[in-house]
Amino acid sequence: MLTSLLNTAWMWQSRGESRAFHRATHDIRGCQEDLLRKTLRDNAACEYGQRFGFGTIGSLKEYQDRVPICDYDTLRPEIDAIAGGRPGVLTTEPVLMLEPTGGSSGGTKLMPYTATLRRQFQRAIAAWMHDVLSRYPGVRCGRSYWSISPTVQRPPRTPGGIRVGFDSDTEYLAGWQQWAMRRLAAVPSAVAKQRNIENFQYATLVSLVAAGDLSLISVWSPTFLTGLIRRLPEWWERIISDLEAGHWSWPAQDVVDRSHPFPSLKLPRRAAMLRDVFTNQELSADQMNRVWPNLALVSAWGDAAAELFVPALRGLFPTVPFQPKGLLATEGVISFPWKDSAAPALAVGSHVFEFVPAESSPADGQPPRWSWELEAGGRYRVLLTTGGGLYRYDLGDLVEVTGFCQQCPLLKFVGRGTVGSDLVGEKLHEDHVRRAVREGCRELGMEPRFVLVVPMIEPHPGYRALLVCDFRSDFQASQSSIESRLATSIERGLLENSQYRYATQLGQLRPLDVRLLKASAEGAWSAYEAECRRRGQKSGDIKPTTLVQGTDWHRLVNQLDSR
Repeated sequence: MLTSLLNTAWMWQSRGESRAFHRATHDIRGCQEDLLRKTLRDNAACEYGQRFGFGTIGSLKEYQDRVPICDYDTLRPEIDAIAGGRPGVLTTEPVLMLEPTGGSSGGTKLMPYTATLRRQFQRAIAAWMHDVLSRYPGVRCGRSYWSISPTVQRPPRTPGGIRVGFDSDTEYLAGWQQWAMRRLAAVPSAVAKQRNIENFQYATLVSLVAAGDLSLISVWSPTFLTGLIRRLPEWWERIISDLEAGHWSWPAQDVVDRSHPFPSLKLPRRAAMLRDVFTNQELSADQMNRVWPNLALVSAWGDAAAELFVPALRGLFPTVPFQPKGLLATEGVISFPWKDSAAPALAVGSHVFEFVPAESSPADGQPPRWSWELEAGGRYRVLLTTGGGLYRYDLGDLVEVTGFCQQCPLLKFVGRGTVGSDLVGEKLHEDHVRRAVREGCRELGMEPRFVLVVPMIEPHPGYRALLVCDFRSDFQASQSSIESRLATSIERGLLENSQYRYATQLGQLRPLDVRLLKASAEGAWSAYEAECRRRGQKSGDIKPTTLVQGTDWHRLVNQLDSR
């Protein structure tokens, strides 16, 4: 009864933002111009605003003419200054915290968060949640699971005293919603404090299996949920025994974080029911339905590389509606599911958006397009202007316009517009991978002559590095031994990326494997060049790369890796 009341209250409390977004879809130019004027006015006195004359910008064209497109490397000096404690750098209002996210050089980026940016996130979240709770009434009848990440080891504050990172994903929500979420959450927030991945996964599964009223599962990558559930046969007996006795028998007892208390889950009747369900080691959709009979919606990424993993997830929950998520980045919210639209709607009420056509180049001299200038079927790279201090920020994400809801573009996430790979949310980038390979080879006294790191789906998602290397004259070892040592050395560099490290710890990605090629560097390059030409590229457009995008390189991999 309490869960139903809280969910219903959340739905009604979010109705205002839903209506505001609905109005904005009928006049997106007016909405975006108002938001840009307010952003420039509010931040005219900050250092960045004074540098580019925010206070005297009077038109959209002036904004594009005066304020340059930027990326993280461009803003690094400003963000370093913020981390050092200097106020008024990118915004006039205080920076509440710096939220970590993956970076192109392998290091972690720190994105500034202000109260205004949080409100901008909350507008989109409220509109989406009103839609979910009203369109899927079964969700209102039970508790929810919102994917949370284990706490990573990081300094609690920068040298300048700025807090680093959210303690919980619920901090995106408004105060009342945070209070409600703590009572609606099937998995307690203390689970996120478990840095040991096995303990984190076990605590999550125990909590979920104990929640017979679970009505909503919201995760990011589908592989997070399928990987979690596939551990059930291994832990069925342990979980059921814990629910019978009301204690926690952690897989890794010696590293349990006991600083945050866990609720007692002594549920003997639930345990008896589960014993009847888990009678063998095979997972089935019927078992999932009996464990969570009230599950009314599963939400996860469904576009780009994640699309490959949706069938396995839906196979576990074939009768439960599946909702692909919109595009949400640490920097801002780009789109969210809306009504019965075929694709997520652009969050026009949250940030100011510009779009760079995918096929354009700086030499074209054409300014990026505004959201009301987009064309159906067009592909664009997203630029953000937010209340957190990002102005014309190149997010690097590529989207495709699939249609419109009134005037609002509906967007499908295509992938990264920059050279990189993102199978399950790991966000590997070309520069980082190149550096990891170079340093990993040098650690073993080897010099790479040809490198190609390829995303692989089978037999399990992960990466394969295909290399041609020069060896030290005194290097004595078998090929398999060299490959194993090299994989370990390169992997160490890749793990500097926090998202990649998290995905491998959870088992979403298998560890890197390395194959040393018999071909010469020239022969390997020729094979790569021929494959690119087969795909329609002109020879003059084929540039050397360390990391390729996509998972359809089997022909080339088999050709180069012939043993």
